[in-house]
This record gives sequence, C-alpha cells and structure tokens, in this order.
Amino acid sequence: MKVFILKLMNRFLAVKCALTLSLFIFSLHSIKADGSGLAQFAASEYSVDENEESLTVTINRERGGAGAVSVDYEITPLTAGNLDYTATNGTLSWQDGEKGGKSFSIDIVNDSINEPIESFQIKLTNPINGLVLGALKTTTVNIYGGESGTFQFASAGYITSEFDETAEILVTRGLGAKGAVQVDYEIRGGKDLSELEIGGVTFSRRLPDTIVENADIESTFKPGVPAKVGQDFIGTVINPLKGTLTFRDFEMSKKFEVQLLPNFDGQAFPFTMVELVLSNPRAVEGESENIQPVLHTTKFRSTLRINDISGPDTDVIWEQQPWPDAPGSRRRGFSFMQARYKRSEADFGVRTQEEFDHPSYRLISIPVMRALPYDASVEVGYMLGPNRGMFVDDARENWVNETPKANNLMASNGDDYNTGIKYLLLPGDEPRISPSTLSFGDNFGDFEQPMHSRLSLPQRILNPGSDVASPFGARLFTPSFSLPMTAEPQMKDFGVVTGKLSWAADDLDPKLIEFKIADDDIAEFNEDFVIVLYSLKTEFDDFARDSEEQIENDGGGDGGDGGDGGDGEDGEDQEEEKLIKPGSHLGVQYWTTITILDDDQPAGGAVGDIVGSAFQPDINNDVYDLVIQDSQYDSGALLEVQKEEKIYVVGDFTSIDGELINRIQRLNNDGTVDDEFNVGLGANYFVNAVDISVLDNDTVKLIAGGGFTSYDGKPRKGIVRINYDGSVDESFQPGLGVSGEIIDLKVLDQNGSVIVVGDFSEIDGKSRNSVARLTGEGKLDINFDIGVGPDGPVNSVEIMSDGRIIIGGDFLFIGDDYSPSIAILNPETGQLDNSVNFNQGINGVVHDIKIDPSGGFYVGGNFTHAVGVPMNNIAKFTNDGDL
Repeated sequence: MKVFILKLMNRFLAVKCALTLSLFIFSLHSIKADGSGLAQFAASEYSVDENEESLTVTINRERGGAGAVSVDYEITPLTAGNLDYTATNGTLSWQDGEKGGKSFSIDIVNDSINEPIESFQIKLTNPINGLVLGALKTTTVNIYGGESGTFQFASAGYITSEFDETAEILVTRGLGAKGAVQVDYEIRGGKDLSELEIGGVTFSRRLPDTIVENADIESTFKPGVPAKVGQDFIGTVINPLKGTLTFRDFEMSKKFEVQLLPNFDGQAFPFTMVELVLSNPRAVEGESENIQPVLHTTKFRSTLRINDISGPDTDVIWEQQPWPDAPGSRRRGFSFMQARYKRSEADFGVRTQEEFDHPSYRLISIPVMRALPYDASVEVGYMLGPNRGMFVDDARENWVNETPKANNLMASNGDDYNTGIKYLLLPGDEPRISPSTLSFGDNFGDFEQPMHSRLSLPQRILNPGSDVASPFGARLFTPSFSLPMTAEPQMKDFGVVTGKLSWAADDLDPKLIEFKIADDDIAEFNEDFVIVLYSLKTEFDDFARDSEEQIENDGGGDGGDGGDGGDGEDGEDQEEEKLIKPGSHLGVQYWTTITILDDDQPAGGAVGDIVGSAFQPDINNDVYDLVIQDSQYDSGALLEVQKEEKIYVVGDFTSIDGELINRIQRLNNDGTVDDEFNVGLGANYFVNAVDISVLDNDTVKLIAGGGFTSYDGKPRKGIVRINYDGSVDESFQPGLGVSGEIIDLKVLDQNGSVIVVGDFSEIDGKSRNSVARLTGEGKLDINFDIGVGPDGPVNSVEIMSDGRIIIGGDFLFIGDDYSPSIAILNPETGQLDNSVNFNQGINGVVHDIKIDPSGGFYVGGNFTHAVGVPMNNIAKFTNDGDL
C-alpha cells in the first residue's frame, strides 16, 4: 500500500514539474518575443493565379522590437517545380525598434497549359538576436494553373441546306474553363472567302452517242457561291447576325443559330458559303483580372455551307458545252428535302421487339425528291449507316433487308459475301458505311459513285456535340460485341434498312424512307446516323444518261432576211444546232442526318442499388455549407398546404443534375433544383459559408461568403447578399469587399447585420484581421473591432444565447493574449472576453463549433487535448469555458 502511495506521489510530482517546466519555457519565449519580437508569415497559405505572374509574401515582426534581428526563408518544391515559379532563398532584416511586415516577391511562370493546383512551401529558419519564430513559421503557396480558355469553332466547316430553317453553330472553350467569360460572334456573307475556302462540287454525266460518239463519263467542277445577306440568310431578333456568347465558370460550349432563307435563284448553285467569325474574348464584367480568355490562332474563323436543293438554272453546271441543255431542264438530282432531322427517342423510339415488328407503330418517314427526266421511270438506292461491318444473319445488302436465318448470328451467319457480285462482297451490311464516315470524312462505301467524293464534301456531317449512333438489324436486342462486361443482348440505337425508291414517268411525288429508332434507358449524348442515296446507274446508262432533245422546226422561210440567199454564201454547210436532255443523277443533298434526342437522366446509383430516398440531387463537386429555409418562408407556394422547406447549398460545384449552376443554388425538399431561384452566372470561385437573413418585414435574403470576386457577373468580393429569386441584393453594398476569404459567417439579427470570419486582412479597404461585423447595408461596423486579432485563420463562428461570440480556428494568439484555437468575443466591441479562460486552449485546429440548445457548445476539429485534458477531435464546453 505504501509503495502504491509513493508511486502515485512520484507521478503527481513528475506531472507537476513537467507542467511547471512547460509554463517556464513558454514564459521565456513570451519574454523573448516581447523583447526581440516574434516572426511569422502573414498568412498560413497563399493562392496565386498564373496570370498574376508574381506573388508577394509578407513576414511580420510582432509584439517586440528590441534590437536588430533577421530571419531566413527557404523555398521547397512540393508538386510545383522550377517550370512553375522562379525564386531563391533569402534573408529579411529589421532594425532596432522596427516592427511590422517585410516582403519578398516570387515570379510565377504563366504558361498555356491547363494544370491542376500546384504547390510549394516556404519555411522560416535561423532567427537571429533573440527573434522567436511564431506558429506560422511555414506557409504553402498554391499556384492555380487553370486557364480561362481558348475560344474556337467546334468545326472548321459547318454544313446545312437551304430548307433547314436554321443552322446550329457550336462554339467551344478549350484549354481551360476558369471564370465567366464572353466572346462576340458575327455571321457574314462569303465575299471575303477565298476560292479554296469556298470549294465546289464535281458533277458527272455521259453524253449520247448522237452528240459524242462512244462518249465516256465526263466530269466538271462547279465552284460554290459566296452567300449573301438577305438572300441566303438573314438576321432576326432571335437569331441576330452579331451577338455575344456568355460562358459561365467551367462552361465549355455555347451555340448560336443562323436563320436560313430558301434561295430559288438558280445561279446560287451548288451551294452558298457563309463566313463565321469570333472576336473580342473577355471576362464578364466584375470578374477577376486574372480571367483572360483568348481566341484560337486559326479556328476563330469558320464557314457554313448551305446546300442548294431547289436546283440550278438551265446550263449552270455544263455551261452549254458542247451544246446547251434543253430550255427549262434544270439538272436537279435525287435529293433529300433537308440536311438535318431530329427525332426524340421518347416520342419515336420503340422499347420491345413487338413494337419494332409492328408495321406502322412509331415508324419514322423521311421524304426524297426525284431527279429529272420527269417523263422517264427512275429509281435510286438508299442505305442507313453506320451499318454493321461483321458477319450477320440478317444482312442489309444489295438493297434487300434479309430476315434472320434459322440459326442466330452467334452460331452461324446467313450473310452473302465474296460472291463477286457488287454489294455482296463483304461480310455485314453493304454498301458499307463506317462510323468514321460521319466524323472523319471517309467514303460512303461505293467508290463508283462520283457524287460521293469527299473532295466535294470535305465538311464533317456529324453534328457538333453528337455521338455516332449504333445500329441493329432485325432484332431490337442483339448480342453486344462492344460491351464485353455483359453477355446479355443489348438495345442499340437505330434499325438499319436499305432499299430502292422508284418513280414512274410523270410521278413527281416524294417517296419515303421508313425506319425505326430505339428508346433505351441509357443516359447519352444526342446521337447521329446518316441516310445516303446511291445511283443505281454508275455507268450513267439508261435513265441516267443524257439524251438528245429534238428541236422543233417552225418551218418559217428558206433562209436569210427575205431573199433566197440571205446573208450567207450559197453552198456553205452550217453545223446543225443540238440540245441536250439531262439524265438523272444525285443531287448535292444526297445525304441527310437523323439526330436521336436522348431523354434519359443519369441513374441515381450503380446498377443493382436500391435507392431508399427520393432526395437524389446530382452535384458534381464539393458542397461546403448548407442551410435550411423554414416552410413558412416558401413564398413560391400558392396555398399554405403547399409550402415546403427549401435547402440552400454552396461550395465549389458547377452543375446540379446536369444543369450548369455555379456554386450556389436552392433545392426543393425532394432534391430537385428550385427553378424560381436563378443564380445566373453564379459565383466565379468557391463559396465557403451561407446563412439566411430574415429581415423585420419577413423578407428572406441569403448571404454567402467565400473566395469569389463576382456573383452573376457583378463585382462582389468575398461576400454577397442574394434576393429570394437568386438576383443580387443591391441594397447590400460591401464596397471593396474582403481582402482574402470568408470561411464562416452568421446572421445576427433582423436588421441583417452579419459577423464574418476567415483568413482576411481588410474589409472594404479597412483593417480587420479575420473577424469583422457588417451592418444590414453591407457596411463595416466600425464599433466592432478585434484589434490586432488572431495570428492565424478563423474557421468557425457561433453566437451564444447571451449574444457572446465564439470563434475557433488555427491560431495561438488574439493580439497579445494566448488563446490557442478558441476564444470568446464581446458582442458589442469585438474584443477578447477575458472573463473566460480556456487555459491551454485547443492543441490543434478547430474546424467547426455548434451550440447545444440545452446549454454549452461543441467544438470539432483535429486535436488531441482541450484545455490540457485528452480529447480526440471533439469536445463539449460550458458557456464559462469549462469542459
């Protein structure tokens, strides 16, 4: 028993001595610091954008000023290296009696590479002549290398037809997407385009033997025509000829439309060409000066080709060589009536094999116009693609849709191939249309079709922003060769069909190509496939061959102007005049694309997940804070029983449920976006904190703080108050705003005053170190002044029931008072409340504080002791500061 008591006394004395020694050492440091001073960085972390090209780092000498002192600083790379910054180690010195900050600069390398955040560290070492290093003896510099983007057209050349009404033009923002930015566009006529930029189309024919004996197929090149405003396109209120595209933060693409006009001038053939130009890239007003978008060096210009469908005037193509075409015989070929069609899978798609097999259910029809000559029977082939380049037992080939064989395609194939017969040579569907035909300009599967030459069609026919659709044959569900993760049959996108269209003589009605698309449950981009017309007379014989038109002789006289010799000489032979009657051929618009519009939403979880809640907002990045609005303030509800709670979320996200929303949004209680709350461009950088302000007239406002510099394109540095509809509250004017970032905030009363904490040094140009109070008008409350304030960032703030203010963070001192990571402030003055003694405080970082309604408050963070007592990361205090 005595031994036990002696051991207990020894432990007590040892602990007491250790505590006394610690206090003694701390007192020595305090004495030293009060004499020679304490040196530490002005901030625990610096952030710099590449565009700023330099960073100024400040080291403060605080508390004492006795004697001349100095301290070294050393720069250590982390993820950033010498390609990202230029700096050397150095020394800063203070004279006797000199206090305050000393600064040095680091050059930041501004490259054009879109990079993640890269960091390096600066450390203070070797304090001289009694100078003591403070808690902030290291700091981290984060270099933001995300570029603001390069504007360019998504395609070097767009293509449409005169009967498409409008043409969509996609503009993209690549190599970075930081900040809200704008770029101007202009739609011009084609008079300034070069012949090479316009291009043309090669036409072919075969003359009759009565005009050219043993005539071969001959070709001629017909250049395109510069488009004209008012004839080929116009500006409207909805689709002006000049406009501005606004990209929100991290928004990558925007569209504008060209309003087309059918041009029945037969000289505007085979197409007209429009010039498209981007100019004046810039940041949205109020954005940071670091937001500097640029134009692509070459792709800031593009063209729009408008294919002619109505046909050329007589002799426009061959120009009367060797003889004129018959009067009125416009060489209009087989042609679609538009270049672009769109069909929604929800409205037109089939979901079962029974629906697919039904002869008329959800059948899509696309019209085709016939070619001359109208007094002859003519026909043309067609194929949908991309089609299936593999062994299949229900091939679409030689203009026939084969039915499935007895054995399915996994066991054997019923495909005709290697027969020596055209379109029966290759396994799979023929003529073969590969996926690259839409996107990279490959041929349409038959090199004997002169009109199909991609020299006459250099443009990509895949709509910008679309994927290529996948085909199926007679089975809606087919085994997947491209999805090896499952052996189950998969639903593809469209059913491949082929066939011929025939017209009798004098039959001028359009003929229909009919097919079906699938309605799957996969969330996808829009997808395109193509329908292509094929000449069935590639040797230009039969109805495809030109013929001689008989000239009517009116029998009017035997020559000359009234005599029997006329002006000519007797006996001289004159060559007989001839006329050419055109045969049939493919028109310029021998193809058309079908865009399948997807209606599926991304799934709420992985396959097989059971979702137990209807609350499933899909937010693409971090949420830092949220606040719930009571149902009584739901002003959007018509009836009292319809009122519901709303949730405000803030953070560093840029989309919710696929909708571009920058960092602030109000959600309905089922997690969907509240459409009555429109943030416009939103916040241009992260938002850390949010609170609701209910003014004395029950008007609801939202106040948000963070590291942003603008909201909805309006300058708001670090703090903004927002109206119920999402617009900026102009009655709350914080002036120059926050120099740094707000990490947390709390609304104090119905007048709208708010206390803000964080890592900042000024509010509206006035000194306030990481703690400040603003009035309901957004002005700094000059009566609330913490003075020197904390020597590190403040992460959290709460208001006690008696009005006192609790702050927590990563600091050691409040002015000259030792108060590690936690303190209570006077609600009137903002000064430290010395009536509460937290003793040794928190030996780590406080991240959050929450009031307990029954009394006291909780503190959470990264620590192992609270007021000297072992506590791992969470502790509860009374209102007097006791555990």
